[in-house]
Amino acid sequence: CQLPAKVTTHVSSEEFKEMDAKKTLALHVTLHTSVENVGSFLEAVLRSAFPTSFWGSIHNFRQVLRTVRVFTKLGRTEQIPEKAIVEGIRVLDMTWLLPTSHKHR
Repeated sequence: CQLPAKVTTHVSSEEFKEMDAKKTLALHVTLHTSVENVGSFLEAVLRSAFPTSFWGSIHNFRQVLRTVRVFTKLGRTEQIPEKAIVEGIRVLDMTWLLPTSHKHR
């Protein structure tokens, strides 16, 4: 999600105070990253940060991605219920969560 080369991202607080409403809006619009790009970035982070075995199954990884995409589409003050975060996750697929005695069944 690179910013255009012409955009100056470092604006001092004094410069920001002196900007009129049009310039301020233009700065914010220019620095905007689409929800889709944010979702794709987070997917890439999850893929690289956690090994495939962490998720237990492709199904679980896809469920997490769905939840992440829903979360990124929420408004600033909206919340996602805790139950929705784990909905659809197959805990038994995550063999690393099982006690040692149950792993070989």
